[in-house]
Amino acid sequence: MSQSTDTAKRAGRLLLKSAEIGRDEGIEPPSDVVVDAVKDPLRQETLLYVFDANTDVSRNALADHLADWDLEADDGSVSDEDRERMRVLLHHKHLPQLVGADLVEYDQEDGTIELTEYGRKLASTC
Repeated sequence: MSQSTDTAKRAGRLLLKSAEIGRDEGIEPPSDVVVDAVKDPLRQETLLYVFDANTDVSRNALADHLADWDLEADDGSVSDEDRERMRVLLHHKHLPQLVGADLVEYDQEDGTIELTEYGRKLASTC
């Protein structure tokens, strides 16, 4: 199965789970903010990476993982420039969207990311 097919299926599971969590907690269906946050493959992988770590993770470790994942480089062949580009994307684009959807907490000063309770519930479905 291709990565894009897996990503689409994962996005569907995340959206269904977010609606289920909302019903259980008396919350409206997922907002556009949540939908936009979980439909992006890189943000999906972010949620899963932090979930699998089972603790807070550093922005640098997450960026290194995502650079490898994004470029499908299992052999460590990702350049320092690619890793830095991912750090910048995380800091300015992806983490703010996940924070805005109440899926992660991001301590910019320490550079650490952890899942919120809501984020943990969503990530557990994948």
